[in-house]
Amino acid sequence: LSGTQTTLPIQSLAVLPLDNLSGAAGQEYFADGMTDALINELARIPALKVISRTSVMPYKNARKPLKQIAAELAVDGVIEGSVLQEGGQIRISVKLIHGATDRHVWSDSYQRELRSVLTLQNDVARAVAREIKVTLTPQDEKRLASARDVNQEAFDAYLRGIQYLDQRTEEGQKKGIESLERAVLLDPRFAPAHGRLALSYATFFMGGGLEPREYYPKAKAAALKALELDDTVSDAHVALATTALEYDWNWPDAARHFEKSIALNPSNSQAHERYATYLQSLGRFDDALEELKLALDLDPLSVFRVAD
Repeated sequence: LSGTQTTLPIQSLAVLPLDNLSGAAGQEYFADGMTDALINELARIPALKVISRTSVMPYKNARKPLKQIAAELAVDGVIEGSVLQEGGQIRISVKLIHGATDRHVWSDSYQRELRSVLTLQNDVARAVAREIKVTLTPQDEKRLASARDVNQEAFDAYLRGIQYLDQRTEEGQKKGIESLERAVLLDPRFAPAHGRLALSYATFFMGGGLEPREYYPKAKAAALKALELDDTVSDAHVALATTALEYDWNWPDAARHFEKSIALNPSNSQAHERYATYLQSLGRFDDALEELKLALDLDPLSVFRVAD
């Protein structure tokens, strides 16, 4: 059942970690991965500001009032919900709360076969956009209507990869890359997995991994494959920009891909952060500071970003 009770203005959102209804600890990666996927889908709506995963995950199992969470993250609205994977089916329930007033705006439940999970994510994003009166461009509408089925094992490997990468350790990065490599092997047409893999390759050596000459070419290949399948994958452009800047020394290409990534996903905090580094190297310090402010605004609780 769905319903709208108010038309309070909402231009910024935080998607809180989805509850794992299975009750099994071994399924937490699935709930967390679906949270990440929903954040990424909503973030691709240019008119919305969506808080990054690293700043919402600290609220997992938190018992703070939603009004307080909305204030801490400086957002108009909060999405909370639950997810259950069972017998090849996935069910997700979500509700949207207006932060300042704690008023219920909208709620709905969706059930699909697991292979249609990308369509499910698009349906949720489109419904949220509709309920908060965000105008979708024809390009947005076309993209949200064009999701393809995905191999179930590939999607599972993708979510496990996200969980490993989120550990922010060298070992986690290695396991994350292995899981994403398995995902694209199982489903070569799974564009988001190629994009996330590209970005993981492009940043791997920074955590003490292998030689840059080994991973940057892989980053470029995975990014180009992602864009061949879906030219709206923001992560792929960040990977190409990083590779152009730090490996090929092709600064015009780096600028082009940073700008394209941000145009496709204005809520991609990592794109803003890396673009700031690029602008700083050009001596454009005011512009770099603006990009850093945007990155911090989108990811206010990231200790990693503050440390950088």
